Amino acid sequence: MSVKENLIDLLESIDKEIDLAGRKKDEVKLLAVTKTVDINRIKEIKEFGLHEIGENKVQEIEEKYNALKDDFEFHMIGSLQKNKINKLLGKIKLIHSLDSLSLIEALDKRLASNNMELDGLLQVNISKEESKSGFYKDDVEEVLDKMHKYKNLHILGFMTMAPFTEDESVVRSTFRGLYELKEKMASKNFDNVNLKYLSMGMTHDYKIAIQEGSNILRIGSKIFGERNY
Repeated sequence: MSVKENLIDLLESIDKEIDLAGRKKDEVKLLAVTKTVDINRIKEIKEFGLHEIGENKVQEIEEKYNALKDDFEFHMIGSLQKNKINKLLGKIKLIHSLDSLSLIEALDKRLASNNMELDGLLQVNISKEESKSGFYKDDVEEVLDKMHKYKNLHILGFMTMAPFTEDESVVRSTFRGLYELKEKMASKNFDNVNLKYLSMGMTHDYKIAIQEGSNILRIGSKIFGERNY
């Protein structure tokens, strides 16, 4: 199927899930994940009103930025190495993968020295999988409490990835755990923190994510087909 046909099906499916969950359509943003996707195919999604794309690697953002910057805003959704921060500055709208205090500190320092600001999401490892990075749920409050020190990097919510499993109850409990964490933390007053985004749900689990309160879906292969590495 073409990108156009895939998107028609996907948007219809997302709308249906939003209705079933009793939510409003404008509450949920679709972020097209464009990892390994070429520029011409990315441009096909414009006609559907999609203007934000997610990349996993700094190198791909660098390669695509000039060709796409007039039509799209970039999100960084993959792990960021501190030695690549400079290459990213000024090119992204939101970073989803703030997974350590040392990264937050380094990024804020680099932003300040360039007189820039950036919004970000804390990556939370709800399921405590060793293969995934991110803060454990019990450490998040301490991190948010320290954000007043970082004037150029602003926390706007959380991101998580559910375990890749056929067991829907495990996926659901992961997403529900992040939603409950957001609600709990939103009731507290932290400087430089505005918890409005929950980035959760990908091609294989976006329906459950919608049901559990996600408002940013990160979807790639259901739009562009299986990736060629």
